Amino acid sequence: MKKILVLMLAIILLISAFTGCSKKDETAEAQAEQEKVVAVEIDTPKEGNISQSIILSGKLQPVNEVTVIPEIVGLTEINEVRVKLGDMVNAGDILFSLDNENTQDQVENLRLAYEAAQKNYEKAKESFENAKLNLARNEQLYKEGAISQQQYEQVQLAASNIQMDALEAQLEQSRFTYLNSLKQLDNAVVTAPIRGIVSSINIQEKGMTTAQPSLVITDISTLEVEVFVTEGMVHKINTGQEIEMEIPSVGNERIKGIVQVINPVPDQVTQLYKGKIGLENSQQLYRPGMFAKIHINMDAKNSVLTISSLAVMDEDNTFFVFTVQDDRAVKKEVKVGMDNGEIIEVVAGMTKEDKVIVKGQDFIKDGSKVKVVRGEK
Repeated sequence: MKKILVLMLAIILLISAFTGCSKKDETAEAQAEQEKVVAVEIDTPKEGNISQSIILSGKLQPVNEVTVIPEIVGLTEINEVRVKLGDMVNAGDILFSLDNENTQDQVENLRLAYEAAQKNYEKAKESFENAKLNLARNEQLYKEGAISQQQYEQVQLAASNIQMDALEAQLEQSRFTYLNSLKQLDNAVVTAPIRGIVSSINIQEKGMTTAQPSLVITDISTLEVEVFVTEGMVHKINTGQEIEMEIPSVGNERIKGIVQVINPVPDQVTQLYKGKIGLENSQQLYRPGMFAKIHINMDAKNSVLTISSLAVMDEDNTFFVFTVQDDRAVKKEVKVGMDNGEIIEVVAGMTKEDKVIVKGQDFIKDGSKVKVVRGEK
């Protein structure tokens, strides 16, 4: 019996020893956890401006693009094409020329017809002047009874303006036809109407012209983006206003655009207001078809205290930040205002001297041991 009691006592003592060791280990681990140092980055609040913006998107497109179609009517052979796809041309540069042999023959025939009409008119005019003189002489003879009324009427008809008016109309028609043929001859050489890039070409030498566009010339010195805004935004965008935009395929740099127009009347289907934002592109860094992000400021505040939006945390609709004091994290409740996603306005609860933790705050709590590894110490 004694042996059994001794054995039970020994087991109890052994269990107590293990339990004590386990509690000591847990306490040691808890102390170690409390003193664990968390690396953080800090920043100080700054006084400055803050604005909220929305981002719209669209594709760049040319402001000025011209389709070139020959003015010569009918199928005509193309003698020479002087440009190729992608060439830069100036207004007045020769693009291509057409076969004008038939046109030249027509022009020559019309020139001869016009000259013949001029000669006929001059002869008729001379006869008309003589007829007017003859009318004056015969009028006296008719009064004296020397000639009959029929003879006198024939003289009157010869001196009337009816025939001359008809001949003058014929001469004018001949002149117009001849001059128009000269224009057709000029149209055999097709020139660029604007300065730009040959962005499309649908002809080739020895081919034939058609009713389809022969060339398209695109001026990319100025581009534009179409945007569509809601009724809540339309009053905050004005013609001539500067707008920031990005062209992601070129880079993340913000560039300036100018609002060219905002339609005061919404689309009947979408009820959105259409606008156009122009972009100066004299260096030709941007191309039609590139995707553009438009940043439109909706509200703005000046000279307010701001901090990185990452620094502010939310707990049950209460906002707070962690600051650093004596290598310890201190939780501070703050009142915030405008937030644009990058910086946030701090209305109360913070000063310019506070060392606010902007990175690492997710791994700490009030009183945690911290080490500043980046930012102002």
